[in-house]
Amino acid sequence: MVSKKDYLLSLANRYLECLGGSDIRAALEIHAANAEVNLKYLGNISEMPAITLAWKVFEMAHGQRKLDAFQEAIASDFPGFLENLVDRESSIPTDIEAEIPQAHLAEAMDESVYRDWLRSEVEYVDIRGIGERPADQAVVFPILDLYTELYVQTGLTNLDLERGRIRGQRRISLTEMVQSTRCLVIMGDPGSGKTTFLRFLARKNVEDLSKPLPMYLRLIDVHEFALEKQLPLDPNILLNFYEELSGKENLQLRKTALERKAVDGELLWLLDSLDELPSAEVRETFVSMLEKAARRWKKCCFILTSRPLPVKAKAIPIDFVRVGIDHWTESDIKAFVQAWTRLLYPNSSEERLRRHWGTLLATIMERAELRSLARNAVMVTAMAVVHYNDTRLPEGRADLLEALIYWLIRARSHSKSHLGQSSLDVLKFVERMYQELALAMLEAEGGRRRRVGLMWAASELSKNFSDDVDAALDFLVQEELETGVLVRRGEGDIEFWHLSFLEYLAAK
Repeated sequence: MVSKKDYLLSLANRYLECLGGSDIRAALEIHAANAEVNLKYLGNISEMPAITLAWKVFEMAHGQRKLDAFQEAIASDFPGFLENLVDRESSIPTDIEAEIPQAHLAEAMDESVYRDWLRSEVEYVDIRGIGERPADQAVVFPILDLYTELYVQTGLTNLDLERGRIRGQRRISLTEMVQSTRCLVIMGDPGSGKTTFLRFLARKNVEDLSKPLPMYLRLIDVHEFALEKQLPLDPNILLNFYEELSGKENLQLRKTALERKAVDGELLWLLDSLDELPSAEVRETFVSMLEKAARRWKKCCFILTSRPLPVKAKAIPIDFVRVGIDHWTESDIKAFVQAWTRLLYPNSSEERLRRHWGTLLATIMERAELRSLARNAVMVTAMAVVHYNDTRLPEGRADLLEALIYWLIRARSHSKSHLGQSSLDVLKFVERMYQELALAMLEAEGGRRRRVGLMWAASELSKNFSDDVDAALDFLVQEELETGVLVRRGEGDIEFWHLSFLEYLAAK
């Protein structure tokens, strides 16, 4: 069977025969325009052989699912083009490929498989704890339909970010910030929407062939790959990572082609969770690598996310603009609950939808204890789920906090259970750990402590882990990443996300 590459080469060769020495670039532009094939990222063709140029355009037409239209556009000028074409099942002369220099051959790449794979990876938002489903079963919502625009504050100081304060110079939509900034660091607490934004951006851009190809990855995965393969942390690690991923998932990506696209600014690097790297030293090494990557691929955009990091000179890449995700306003909450309601009740009338989301929004905005909590995506989602499950939000403050904290714990990933427990036992275990930690913080020597060291907290909980402080520390780090009940402050401190959580759990 003839490969796709060979088949497209045969088409390119036939095209040149039909042209008979005419201006190939002009002809390709006309036929591509008639078939609506986007040639924006064709690249530098000044030294490209004619056969290579034609082949690359046929590759682009195939990747954009417009190959048939492209052939028909050509046939309208050259009726003989479609006659006796080499069949995909037959053999073709090998000397056609020999006419193409290998360097140019390596540059071309069929992106369609990767685009389909990435689309499936970022298509949905999973939300657990809806209805009577088990804790490990999620309801999925299309990310393009549920996503609510995030806003950021510019001009934040290191101290603002480390203390969780969002008081910058200007409030601006994150989409607008991305459009005006080549290298950006987005900072925010767990649950603020950092990862969802990167996934939304990847899903939105993967459909638009006129925009750079989104390359979404978690930096912890790159770190583990580098350790496994014993590779140095330089910009090549990003290309090597995708080459390895392509082999595992059969994505048909090639390192040389990705490098060419990076040089030409045809890649959008979406780099998630710098803070999840295991140590300050590893983070600084990654930061140095990203600085080199941004200088090497000067036309590419880089978007990096992180929880607030401690004040250190090498915590943020040089020349990366830093912004902090702002608290949600009433209009932000309204946009979310409207989208949420439409997805939950797709067949309902406009009147019923307005009644449902209007009741939820009014409840949140009219009750002070709810309004003080509804400051980010995860907390508003928690309220929306509790409201859906119980058709209302609890009236009493204690009942409300119990419902929200229970959902936050229940919605976490249960891929790793603690002490061999069942899913239900894990929920109870996690809640009890939070209660014990909160009580210890209130009864700490010297008076109540809002913020404590990770090691201090691990020591307080170690009796629940067979006196293994390291196991307790691992538990706290994992919970801080997954639930949003605990948040990191500085390099080694944690606190409960809201003072109400601390007080309620201690009282329990």
